[in-house]
Amino acid sequence: MAKLVSKIIYLAMLLSILTVSCTKPLARNDSEQYAGTELSGKAPDFSLIDQHGRQMSLSDLHGKIVVLSFMDPHCADICILTSQDIKKAYQNLGSLRDQVVFLAINVNPEVSSKKDINKAIRQWGLEEISNFHFLNGSPSTLRTVWKNYNVLSEKSQKYGGQIIHTPGIFIIDQQGNKRWYVYTPLGWQGPNMSDLMLQHIRGLAS
Repeated sequence: MAKLVSKIIYLAMLLSILTVSCTKPLARNDSEQYAGTELSGKAPDFSLIDQHGRQMSLSDLHGKIVVLSFMDPHCADICILTSQDIKKAYQNLGSLRDQVVFLAINVNPEVSSKKDINKAIRQWGLEEISNFHFLNGSPSTLRTVWKNYNVLSEKSQKYGGQIIHTPGIFIIDQQGNKRWYVYTPLGWQGPNMSDLMLQHIRGLAS
């Protein structure tokens, strides 16, 4: 647990230099009011390969609400927590499930085999989500996507070469616009990330 807390603190330091185009500041000091960082503008398109070997482009998903995360197949802490929130949100979507697509983009180009990715999906308990896609591509293609979404990904010697990356999720509306960035750190006293996902998905679906 101490190692996880230290890693999350380090991630918070990385997040302090994360720059996103937003219309509202991240209100971390008021956990009761926090709903995420509201975003605007078109979400940058990408074309990557999912865990089934199928090519997927963000532009192909127009008409769907997209929940986008950035994850490491070898991650054994932050990504597990994010996966739990994704799974909980999915389980509570009810009739809205067909309107939502969950995407995760690889932040660890060194772990990119189909076997590794599908193993991670099983370990995270996300195999039950039929509309969950773990996306992968060449290192240069992935780095371009990270840059376009202001996502940080670096190998940390402090943690034995583990990948330290931007946590949280982006919510993209049916027209392909960025709407929200949501991240709730360990020990957060306000609404959890799954509840915020549900809130924003329902708002976009109404």
